[in-house]
Amino acid sequence: MEYCPLGDIANCYNNPLPESVTRNVGRQVLEGLAKLHEIGIIHRDIKPQNILVLQKDPIWVKISDFGISKRVLDGQTELRTRAGTEGYVAPEVFGLVDDCAESSAYTSAVDIWSLGCLLHYLLTKSPPFMTLAALRDYCWDPMEFPEEFLIAEDVGDSGRKFIKDLLTLEPENRPKTSVDILSKWQIKKTAPKPTRRVPTEESWDGSEETFVHADLTNLDDNMV
Repeated sequence: MEYCPLGDIANCYNNPLPESVTRNVGRQVLEGLAKLHEIGIIHRDIKPQNILVLQKDPIWVKISDFGISKRVLDGQTELRTRAGTEGYVAPEVFGLVDDCAESSAYTSAVDIWSLGCLLHYLLTKSPPFMTLAALRDYCWDPMEFPEEFLIAEDVGDSGRKFIKDLLTLEPENRPKTSVDILSKWQIKKTAPKPTRRVPTEESWDGSEETFVHADLTNLDDNMV
C-alpha cells in the first residue's frame, strides 16, 4: 500500500467538513465499495480511521484496513460473524433488525450503513449512534431519525435525506452500491454576503451629504 503521510481522515481534520467536501469523500468511498462489491468483497469496517487521506485540496481518499473483510461467493459463502466497529456497524450484524437475526446472514448492505455513519461523522464529528445501546434503542423503538447534529451544521435537506436513506434499518431498502445514488444529494447553496452601505467622510459642497456604496465583504477578515 502506498504511503499516506496525512494519515486517516479522523486525525487529519479537527472540525466538521463542509458539505461539498464530505460529498466528494462519499463519492470516492462509493467508487471503492462498488469495485469491492462487484468482486464479492465486503469490507465490514468502514469508519473514519480506515479512510486514508492522500491530499487535502482537492481531497483525495482511499479505503484501507481489510483485516476483517470477507469475500462472499454466491451459494457458497455467507456472512454471519459479528464484526465491525461500534458506532459504524450495521444493526443486522448484531441481530437488531429482526427476531431471527441470530441465524440470519447479512449482505454488502452493511457497508452502505457504515458509509452513512462515516458521512454523518465527517459533517458533525460524531456518528449518529455512538454506542451499540443507542443503536439498539433506535432499532427496537424506531423514532424520528436524529437530525439535530446535521441541522446544527447547516446540512441541506437533500444531504440529510441522503444520509437517512443510507441508514435505513431494513438492509434490502438501502440504496445500492453505486456512485449514481449521489445525484440525490444536492449541495445547499449559501447566499453571498450582502454589500453594506456605508457613508464616506462628510463632504460639504453647498448641497447635501454624499454617500457611496462600498463592498466590505473582506474587510472584517483583515481587521485586528
